[in-house]
Amino acid sequence: MHNITLPIDINKADTTPTYINIPFPTHFVANEPAKQKGVQVKKKYKPVTMKAKLVTRHISKDFQSEQHIIGDPLVTMPPLNLNLPPFIPIQRFTSKQQAKLVKDHDTGFLTSDKINVLVNMVAKQEKAFAWEDSE
Repeated sequence: MHNITLPIDINKADTTPTYINIPFPTHFVANEPAKQKGVQVKKKYKPVTMKAKLVTRHISKDFQSEQHIIGDPLVTMPPLNLNLPPFIPIQRFTSKQQAKLVKDHDTGFLTSDKINVLVNMVAKQEKAFAWEDSE
């Protein structure tokens, strides 16, 4: 028989730690989907220019939108007066609504003169605003 000498002393205990790769069971991991074996590669993001496919065709008259602006819509709007009279409550724009409007817009962004112009504009266009659900 051949005598083989080992480089390790069998009688001496080895104190170096040994690491073994043991897969952790996936059913013990909470709220994580089971991972598939193999290499997973994410697809590269596709630019929008690659996604959009332009089609050059004529659209029938039924599906075309047409704009007919007749006249100037700003003609009927009353001009703003820079020499403002004091506020007088009117039919729908009362002093209560005026106080709320001033309170909501008095944040320091608008000066008091500009807030007065706003109040005057709202008073002239009072029919364009709904102050209550019934209006």
